[in-house]
Order: sequence, then C-alpha cells, then structure tokens
Amino acid sequence: EVEEKEALEDKAHEFAEQQSRTLKDVIDAHLLPVESLVQNIFKDDPEIAKLKLLPFFDELLADYEDKYATELESFKAAALKIHFAMVKEHKKVTNTLNKLWSEDTTSSIEIVNKFKKRLADDKEIIRQDPHSQ
Repeated sequence: EVEEKEALEDKAHEFAEQQSRTLKDVIDAHLLPVESLVQNIFKDDPEIAKLKLLPFFDELLADYEDKYATELESFKAAALKIHFAMVKEHKKVTNTLNKLWSEDTTSSIEIVNKFKKRLADDKEIIRQDPHSQ
C-alpha cells in the first residue's frame, strides 16, 4: 500500500512537472492568449446577455468550446513545433555570430564567404527542385 501511494505520488509529480514545462513552452511561444480566446470573445461581446436568452445558446456554446479545444491542441502542437525550430535556428545564428566576433578579420571573412556560398547553393537546389513550387 505504501509503494502504491509512493508510485501515485511520483506519477502526480511527473505530471505536474510536465504541465509546468508545457506551460513554460506555451508562454515562451506567446500562445497563452490563444487558450482563452473563446472566453474573451464572449466576455467582451456587448450582446452576450441577449444571446444567453436563446434557448439553444448554452448547448451551442458548449459544442463550440469542445470543438475549439480539440483544434487548439492541434494548433498548439504545430505552433510549438515551429517555435522550437525558430529557437534552434536562433541559437545557430547566435553561435555563428559569437564565433565571428571572436575570430580575427580574415577568419571572419572566410566564415561569411562560406555562409554566402552555402546560401547560394541552397537557393540553387531549391530553384532546381520541381517539387519546391
């Protein structure tokens, strides 16, 4: 019984840590306002009192919120994927710039020229790829 309790506590702790990491990622990606979008739409609507008088409004709103919640998870997953890619790219650029600043002028020029050549090569590959259009 003690082992079960400890296992449940461990799982609860892991879940809380995962939720905390996810919330941090959502905040870092500036996605927090998206989560409360539906509530904010209706909160700011001056006609909401009239809409609530409609007999089907509560059911319609609940259905809409359910669909929104489902789509929200897909959207957040896609947006976080893009966010993580951008963070990774930002780190690469920052590291390259730091390397440039720490090198002497000749080495920096070589690094920039290599970068320009790689960029030109990538553009040529994209231009030649019939599937890129």
